[in-house]
Amino acid sequence: GSDDPLVLTRRATAKAFGELQEMHDLFPAAHRELDDARSQLASRRAALAQRQKKALKDKIKLNVGGQKCTASRAALCVFPRTRIAAMFGGCYESEFVRDHKGRILLDLDPDCFLEILGFLKACLAGKQPPLPVGPAGFEATMAKLLETFGITC
Repeated sequence: GSDDPLVLTRRATAKAFGELQEMHDLFPAAHRELDDARSQLASRRAALAQRQKKALKDKIKLNVGGQKCTASRAALCVFPRTRIAAMFGGCYESEFVRDHKGRILLDLDPDCFLEILGFLKACLAGKQPPLPVGPAGFEATMAKLLETFGITC
């Protein structure tokens, strides 16, 4: 009868096998979806890498304490895990205050900043210059700027 353990076991086994087969049949579609998602991710990563590579060639116009200058994004971002690289990496550009000509305003000592910029350019060129110390009388200002920007030896 219907209470026979052997019959019940066979029915449960058949049902479980059917459910297992249904799940197994879903795998190829799920695998294709995963492959498609991986392919799309790879394409997006490649496009982002291209945009980042292009962005590093950008020139950024600055107004540092009244001193106008231009810096390459590559120089400003030569040390990727620093605050200065985060500032000028491209994500926060809309947050900067700008002057009437669109230059990014930085309320910093221009002589110290330009010395830091020279240091970053030298590093970008593959040189290993010593950390800048600043103009005479501005050593503490320079040390604070270097700390703020995350540039340490």
